[in-house]
Amino acid sequence: MIHVVEAMPASTPGTPPGPPLAEFFALGKRAQNGGIFLTVLLVLIVFFMVVKPQF
Repeated sequence: MIHVVEAMPASTPGTPPGPPLAEFFALGKRAQNGGIFLTVLLVLIVFFMVVKPQF
């Protein structure tokens, strides 16, 4: 995400900045999904450590 922000064109002084690029939102969504995946994976690992299923 840092590379996307650095690549964004700078606004001229005195004018409001433009809207963020669509690529920025896509990367944010991808990072959010990755965080959800890691959280679910961590919960499953802890669950199996506590329950200790006998396979």
